[in-house]
Amino acid sequence: MFGGIPLVGPNSTGTTRKNKSAGLIKIAEGLRGGQLKGIHVPSSSYRELRHLTGLRETFVRQATATKCRIKALLLFEGIAFPEAPAGSQWSQSVLKQLKKLSCQGAVRFKLDSLLLSLEFASKQVVSTTKQIRSFCSQDAQIKKCIGHLTSIPGIGRIVASHLLARIGDYREMQNVRQLASFLGLAPAEDSTGDTVRKSEITRSGDSRTRNKLIQGAWAAIKRDPELAEFYKRIYQRHPRDRASRKAIVAVARKMTTRIYAVLTQQRDYFIHDAVGSAL
Repeated sequence: MFGGIPLVGPNSTGTTRKNKSAGLIKIAEGLRGGQLKGIHVPSSSYRELRHLTGLRETFVRQATATKCRIKALLLFEGIAFPEAPAGSQWSQSVLKQLKKLSCQGAVRFKLDSLLLSLEFASKQVVSTTKQIRSFCSQDAQIKKCIGHLTSIPGIGRIVASHLLARIGDYREMQNVRQLASFLGLAPAEDSTGDTVRKSEITRSGDSRTRNKLIQGAWAAIKRDPELAEFYKRIYQRHPRDRASRKAIVAVARKMTTRIYAVLTQQRDYFIHDAVGSAL
């Protein structure tokens, strides 16, 4: 008894057992009525690819976090970060300058430790990336799918490998809308009666793969005239403060139709000069 309320353990009889029984009955009824669907377990090849891509993401996050800690340390101590040309903020020359910065004993030790952590994480990113490429080249089906995916503007080998790791066997996809929903790029819906309300994307599924596809969309609109025109149309429909975000997410969702097409039809994507067909 606690506060006059009897405690019922997991092995006790009474309410707990009745609730379990009711849950089992509901599951049985759902199975009998065909309301429950089984999940698809990826094959060993796609599971291994998922392990490798996940490992690479772990090291990428470690490297990014370490860079932030280095900058925070220098900012806290009032030490200027070494100057570097645009696009090469963490080049080898910058790292050498960081190793030679004049600082006090404890700060120097912490900075050196962070630089060692950054060096380790960066090397692991390179090593894991090579392993992913080697693995993909040895599996005939994955290699073929990677080739088709990389024919789409904005999708390189890294994004393609992450997509395949999450999607798995493309033959399990039932329709083109399923892929957008799986990646969390489909709009959420809150409808009642005849009123249909659609809001932001659901953001379900793996956020890292979704973010990579959105980043790839920025490169895609620079190379694909159709996507560039599509981006402009969506951009003009929204207020300036959120137009670019809305438009690029819409481009990423449109890219899922290309992904679905090249995988299910097993063919490369061809860029059209004139705005017309999406594929």
